[in-house]
Amino acid sequence: MNKWTQWGVLGGGALAPPNNLPMAQEWTALLSEVGLERLVGNLRTRLDCLEQWPLTINEAEYDNAYTASFYNTYITYLGKELAPLGLWQWPVRGLLAVLGGLFRVCQVNRIVQINNWLLSTNPVPPEFPDHWPRLRERYPEHALIFRSLNEGFHQPLLERFASEGWQLLPSRIVYRFDGARADYLRKDDVRRDCKLLRDGRFHWIGHEQFDSGDWGDVSSLYLELYRGKYPSENPAFSGEFFRLCCRHLGWRILLLRNDKGQNVGVTGWWQRHGQLIGTVVGYRLTQSQNLGLYRRLMTRVLLEAAEQGCWLNLSSGAGAFKRTRGGLPTLEFMACYHRHLTFSRRLPFRLLGRLLGPTALRLLRRYA
Repeated sequence: MNKWTQWGVLGGGALAPPNNLPMAQEWTALLSEVGLERLVGNLRTRLDCLEQWPLTINEAEYDNAYTASFYNTYITYLGKELAPLGLWQWPVRGLLAVLGGLFRVCQVNRIVQINNWLLSTNPVPPEFPDHWPRLRERYPEHALIFRSLNEGFHQPLLERFASEGWQLLPSRIVYRFDGARADYLRKDDVRRDCKLLRDGRFHWIGHEQFDSGDWGDVSSLYLELYRGKYPSENPAFSGEFFRLCCRHLGWRILLLRNDKGQNVGVTGWWQRHGQLIGTVVGYRLTQSQNLGLYRRLMTRVLLEAAEQGCWLNLSSGAGAFKRTRGGLPTLEFMACYHRHLTFSRRLPFRLLGRLLGPTALRLLRRYA
């Protein structure tokens, strides 16, 4: 019996990890032991750790999930999300095609990502990674990346990164909700959503009650939305990945089940560093829109943040929906360190810094 079986990774039983291992070390060791390909189907990366910070290390992998690919974040994924720009999308597409070729030549995906939990929105500790210069010595040919920093929650960290010589690149708009004040509960749309939630047509099943088939439904519901409606560069999480996140990281996942016993929606969150992060959402796209499945799933998370009295980061996407419910649109950044690299390796980051100027940010804020 190996240590992961003893911990309940490959069977039943409660989590009992060694107390002398920091969570990041424990988690990356677990992912390596179980096999990352079993957990995230479209992710290829090496795993490492710097104290409390999990690391992903890549060389190229241009078809990777965007959570471990700088190229997919700014080229592939962005190229599939341009329709709302109208006529603006055509010059942007041409520009992305040129940049994509240049970025490959410059090996833009040769990166080490710090604090990468493989999620679209990573929890960010309030501490700055003071020992990050060690990574320049350990990976002298790689750019260093730190994602999920936003102006609302992490302004001191953004200033610290800038003072240490990191370049800050805008990446997307995320939506924050103040669960401590919970003013959003008085919004008309939220009131209507809460009324919908009380109609008795569905009930919630917590992950403690799941069987093996339910974990498969968590994955399929998530994939149906994020790999069906949204770009395929979103990570293809398996049911086993979600199960391990609940068992080892303290996630909370709920299934929405109808009166026929069918799971038609899933939502979940991770409370870490005093904040709630929306980690999973998905629903059957074949179900009638009149059922309001997405509204139910989002409302459940909003109510959880209010109950716990903490801030909620509800990530990006569905901007109009979140704004009308009181979400605060907030610019998110990616911190990049590349001063130790050659001119050609630094070129993609410097170009993006120039291109993501005031005009690009106005478009991002308008259409996100």
